[in-house]
Amino acid sequence: MNQRSALRPVRLLLRDVAEKLGLLGIVFRLTERQRARKDVPERDDEGRPLPPASLMVSVSGEADWQAFLSTGKQHADILNACARDAGTSFHKAEAILDFGCGCGRILRHLPPERAAALHGCDINPQAIDWCTEHLPGQFEKTELTPPLPYSDRQFDLIYLVSVFTHLREKTQQRWAGELARITKPGGVVLLTFHDEFFWRLPEFGIDQQTVETQGIVVRNDNLEGSNLLATYQSRAHLEALMSEHFECLNHRPADERLAQTVAILRRR
Repeated sequence: MNQRSALRPVRLLLRDVAEKLGLLGIVFRLTERQRARKDVPERDDEGRPLPPASLMVSVSGEADWQAFLSTGKQHADILNACARDAGTSFHKAEAILDFGCGCGRILRHLPPERAAALHGCDINPQAIDWCTEHLPGQFEKTELTPPLPYSDRQFDLIYLVSVFTHLREKTQQRWAGELARITKPGGVVLLTFHDEFFWRLPEFGIDQQTVETQGIVVRNDNLEGSNLLATYQSRAHLEALMSEHFECLNHRPADERLAQTVAILRRR
């Protein structure tokens, strides 16, 4: 057992205590600041700009720039494979949106020659400013709830990684309608979420049957808009939530490469 695994029970206990005392948000921010003290080079080994440690921590929880790059590339490849399964790809799509792009962890690995097709949006203004200055594409600061600053039927490929995992059900419902508005008929949306098979459910006092029965379980409901709100929902619940506007073509189960299930959706 490595040191990180050995310390997990202690971290979970401290998290539970902080949550009961209403101090979870404060502890989380202090932890982020501590992790952001790590030195990060201005550029990667290929000379491409890297975001500062504070932005890396805000999107991935760590300021490990090599992991930031490797997981971003890995997730981009997985999403592209999911898009191909639905009949499109990052190379074929006319307009692509990274919804919740952060500081471009995934988008930086999309085909650079498709810069005119790439769009990103996020609620973090610092992340958007950094992307605008350093990455190909067009970037917009958005809010926790709709609308988005895009035209009707603008995109034929949209992906959301770890967005619905931090939203209440009512907020998800609002975004389902907005995603439908900006997606072309026949367009593809790739949406990641924690389903009933998520292997870390027991750590949070949740079991598979509870998620299946209730459809959706939300922790830290008062902290929406931060990574501290955690949403777990069954595949059937997500499909029903999106069903008015989207057909679910398939699911890519979570694994060690991407710890969230991907719902592959097509606009009706």
